[in-house]
Amino acid sequence: PIHITLEFEQDKVIASFDDIEAFSYADTTSEAIDLLCSEIIQIFEDLLEDKEDLGTLPQKWLQYLEEIIECR
Repeated sequence: PIHITLEFEQDKVIASFDDIEAFSYADTTSEAIDLLCSEIIQIFEDLLEDKEDLGTLPQKWLQYLEEIIECR
């Protein structure tokens, strides 16, 4: 499991995963979480694609994501 943060501002829900500075926002909690999941996967795929050219912080994100994501 990962720890995400949910914030409620006016008519929007913001879901964030601070460990890799990812976030999403939507009208409902479930939509915000679904979008955040998609964002995390996209970031992971982008980091894998550019694995050889990553800076220090993106390398740490990739290492962390490789520990928590099970590729099938």
